[in-house]
Amino acid sequence: MAITTIEKESYMLYRGWNPLFESLPKEQLGELFYAICCYQSGNEYEITNPLIKGIFEMVLLQFKKDEEKYITNCGTKSKNGKKGAESRWQKNNEEDGKNSKCHLEDGKNSKCHVCHTEEKTQMAKMAIEEEVEDEEEDKVEDKDILPPYSPPKGGEADSSLRSESRENVPVYTPPKTNRTDYQAVLDAFHEACPSLPKVLKLSDSRKKAIKARLNDFGLEEIKRAFALTEQSDFLKGTNATGWQAGFDWLMKPANLTKVLEGNYENRASPGKKSMWGEDDYLNKLANGEVSLSDDLLVGEVVEEVKE
Repeated sequence: MAITTIEKESYMLYRGWNPLFESLPKEQLGELFYAICCYQSGNEYEITNPLIKGIFEMVLLQFKKDEEKYITNCGTKSKNGKKGAESRWQKNNEEDGKNSKCHLEDGKNSKCHVCHTEEKTQMAKMAIEEEVEDEEEDKVEDKDILPPYSPPKGGEADSSLRSESRENVPVYTPPKTNRTDYQAVLDAFHEACPSLPKVLKLSDSRKKAIKARLNDFGLEEIKRAFALTEQSDFLKGTNATGWQAGFDWLMKPANLTKVLEGNYENRASPGKKSMWGEDDYLNKLANGEVSLSDDLLVGEVVEEVKE
């Protein structure tokens, strides 16, 4: 990237660029300002990062416009200075003809008090006219200046970055960011699991767990796990164990997987009627309706929770 610049004592950074600069990591921001310094010093620096290069091109475009304005102003002031000098030279020649009639007591050919006052008035008038002309030129040129960067809302491009007089100016659109809806998970938990303790504080560790589970399962599967939790007597703590699940326990990947797989669903307990009745446990065991592992399930789950 060839760098060319003009002999100029200063360059301008716009306050409206601050939100864009502040969104960059410190390393990328440092590289951006290093590239700006190289450009203003007339040196070369190759930018490889596409994001930094895009921002630098936007800043570089404004620098070039400021330089063009500076050169134009210098040329205008030089031109006006020449006009003023020529006008004063012509005025002086006209006054010289009048001054031949103005003589002081020492006999020298110089302007009298009246002629000198008229010349000062005329020069002051010319200076005011030149100042007004410069202000009018600045107003016209200011219309072509790229407006300061306006941060977008929700990651969408902001049309205010482009002015009507500069339709070909490249627009920088920051990358879209996917935000984690932590509150949606908490609301679903409180709605589906009224039997479990409420979540009173959304800590950083809980945010991290929620984000990970959303990436693993998605919001709909997490809601289904909450519904299954409320249906489980063991997880609610209404069975003989007295243990109760909580939000942090559910947000662990292994526990959430087991809930979704139905490991904590309520199991049929052995009947207490006659051993020959339809609720007889031995009869069900013989028919394959229940197994000995069902009775051991509660003990196994308690041991897993303790771990």
